[in-house]
Amino acid sequence: YISKMIPQGNGSNFLAFGRVYSGTLCAGDTVRILGGGYIPGRKHDLFEQPAKSVSLVMGPYTSSVSARLGPGSVVGIMGIDNYLNKNGTITTDPSAHPFVNMKLWVSP
Repeated sequence: YISKMIPQGNGSNFLAFGRVYSGTLCAGDTVRILGGGYIPGRKHDLFEQPAKSVSLVMGPYTSSVSARLGPGSVVGIMGIDNYLNKNGTITTDPSAHPFVNMKLWVSP
């Protein structure tokens, strides 16, 4: 699940920040990007793209890795920023359903 897009460098590229809940992820994997408006069975807000690079996120630091990252890993993915606005589901399974977008409420 991608929960946030973090600007990188000059602000033209973004790192997709999220967590691996099931399966594995590695740089070069072709992933299905299910945006916030995706409805199962339709093609709207559905894209397939390779993950150009995958980073392990550790607090304010990121470390590019070539190994497969498994469940529980907090990751940053480059190369999918043109297909997500804020958050979405990343999968390789064509029958997967998206996570419901989390809505955060803060009161003083």
